[in-house]
Amino acid sequence: MRAIIEDFDGPVVNSFESGIANLEVVAVRHELPFDDRIAKKVVAYWGHSSQAIVEHGLGIQPPRSVIVTKEWEEMSVRKPAPLSDGIRAVNTHARREKKVLTILTGRDYQSTHALLETHHMQPLFDFVHGREHSVFQKPDPRVFERTFGYLSGKHGIGPDECVYVGDTTVDARCGLEAGVETVIVVNGPHSAEEVQRTIPAFKSNNIIPSMRFFLDWLEEYEQ
Repeated sequence: MRAIIEDFDGPVVNSFESGIANLEVVAVRHELPFDDRIAKKVVAYWGHSSQAIVEHGLGIQPPRSVIVTKEWEEMSVRKPAPLSDGIRAVNTHARREKKVLTILTGRDYQSTHALLETHHMQPLFDFVHGREHSVFQKPDPRVFERTFGYLSGKHGIGPDECVYVGDTTVDARCGLEAGVETVIVVNGPHSAEEVQRTIPAFKSNNIIPSMRFFLDWLEEYEQ
């Protein structure tokens, strides 16, 4: 395994709970309803791009959804979520082992970059793909095209030499359809049971409780 492609929210920052809370604040500011029914719609769409979550969950469209999404992402920078358990150790080890580290996220590049700097994680990553870098968004497997192009052109690495790490059923489906080995960290909205119930083809041993368990998974995979 020569490259690790990480989703940002979930594997890198443990942002699920704070993300829901921040979106409620922004919704109220814009006089949009945010009750338990709305919250369930937001959670059901978690794993798609930030703007898609806003549009599906809050029931709004551009240009209003663009404004709300921008404010939501900006709030995540002002009130940063903590790093996910074990992620710094995982990525530091990966760099020592000369693995290429990239991010593929459905949030915008600017807030992703800002949060990486806040957590002093920016130097660990070689490449960051944000929402604005492609017309395709998860779960469309074509969202990987830019990242695969970078890995192939810059490092001579093919999809079969990568692992993608996500935290939702959307990530699991996207990775499988892209033909890349996929690991799901269940520190967000979806349990291991939900991942396997939604996507029966997904391998149970590729579901881990947190990034703290990723190096054990990787060692077993590479044997």
